[in-house]
Amino acid sequence: MVAHLRLRTRVAVADALRAGGGAAARARAAHRAACDAFGTAWEAARADVERQGPIACAAGCSACCHQHVAVSAIEAVAVADAITGTQLEACVRAADAAMGTLDAPARRRARIPCPFLDADGSCAIHLARPLRCRGVHGRDAAICRAQTDDPDAADAERRTRSGEHPAFPLAPVRLADAVLAGLAEAGAERGIADDTLELVRAVALLLEEPGRAEATMAGADDLAAARLDVARRPPVASA
Repeated sequence: MVAHLRLRTRVAVADALRAGGGAAARARAAHRAACDAFGTAWEAARADVERQGPIACAAGCSACCHQHVAVSAIEAVAVADAITGTQLEACVRAADAAMGTLDAPARRRARIPCPFLDADGSCAIHLARPLRCRGVHGRDAAICRAQTDDPDAADAERRTRSGEHPAFPLAPVRLADAVLAGLAEAGAERGIADDTLELVRAVALLLEEPGRAEATMAGADDLAAARLDVARRPPVASA
């Protein structure tokens, strides 16, 4: 299933990137194709996952929104386009300044929230949110909150665990991985860098210089400053 999902995503995204239009339009179409692929796959798999315990994620629950989010260049361009001309631009710049050079663990300890969080804890870019955000699910909201309140204890607990934690199903994470792989492959075919980027830094760079979106979608490595060190990527399925 995962291999087929990766291929289906690759084909759908490739079609979207060939559709023409400006950089933002192509990024939006490609991101939407990838998100639709994930949504269809997760809808088909969710019932089996929830037989082992219901998913607790709900509107207003933002415990997992205080960490680095890994995104592709295409996703970053799509998100930047979604917030251009809105008050969220200032929120991104403020969050980027607050994060500075913090790595993922340090950001969690600093409890710097995602700049796209509304006052009520909902996601202001829900329809345009990255695939990593779509793939993380929890079965116990209390555990999610505890990991945000005491990230050091959560990190210590993760180091002692082997296999899948019952509170964090891996199935949706694996589906998101497959879709992201298909998205990256389709982008690479068009010369788009397949770097793994940190969401806030990448979007801030795109807002700082609008021409970066066009350059990025044309194959320039203009978002290298937002690249995530592999060793510093946030653990999958953590909240």
